[in-house]
Amino acid sequence: MGRSFLSDHPNPGNRQEAILNEVSQWPPKQFIENSAEFTRLQQVAREAKSYTAQQIADGAKSGEWARLNRENGAVFKAPPGVNIQPTQVSAQQGQPVSWDAVAPAQLVQSNLGPVSMARPQNWQVFQDQQGGGITIAPRAGLAGNAIGYGVVLNGVRPNGNLDQTTSSIVRSLQGGGDLRQIGNAQPITVGSSRGRSVMMESTSPFPGTNGSPQKERDWLVTAPAPDGSVVYFVFVAPASDFERLRPTFESMLRSARL
Repeated sequence: MGRSFLSDHPNPGNRQEAILNEVSQWPPKQFIENSAEFTRLQQVAREAKSYTAQQIADGAKSGEWARLNRENGAVFKAPPGVNIQPTQVSAQQGQPVSWDAVAPAQLVQSNLGPVSMARPQNWQVFQDQQGGGITIAPRAGLAGNAIGYGVVLNGVRPNGNLDQTTSSIVRSLQGGGDLRQIGNAQPITVGSSRGRSVMMESTSPFPGTNGSPQKERDWLVTAPAPDGSVVYFVFVAPASDFERLRPTFESMLRSARL
């Protein structure tokens, strides 16, 4: 340990004196104690409402966030004339689902309003009754109000740049559940747009073949739309079947036109 180190780190007895000597040689600074902009931001902060994780989860279940989306014009709706199925499910949460019941058939192109994309011919298009987006899934892949196999499409108004908006979508999807992000967001091409890809993991509504809970993969893809909104896709499948469905999911994404 050389003398230069000791000269930069005086012993405790001289430390206060050394600090005061050095600070006295710094140029004086002029600080603004208040301003109109600071006062405005203070008022915004006072009026901003914060939510607990439980309130976020409750709002998702009750449709409150979907209602707010509708009021702010951030609703993903299929155009008139598209065959939208009412959400009716035959599968029960807690019961295993066979691969044959959810396996995708050949892809057919579908006009979904903000997005045109291919989907498996044997997967139906469901419009969320709360106005919270569109789900493309086999009927057997739905359980109660949960989706275990399929794709969810929705749109939001941007919250900052695409990375910031993607992070906001991840947080809103997490709510009060066990969804967690795996790794960082990666660039991806969606049609002619540069988007973001995020892999996430949660618990599937369907158990494995042995009846035990199993992990689910949730692949989030976001992309800016021509109208200024951000469209996002969530491709969902149990981890045990995700790789079997990945080629279908990737084909659907390649076919997407915003």
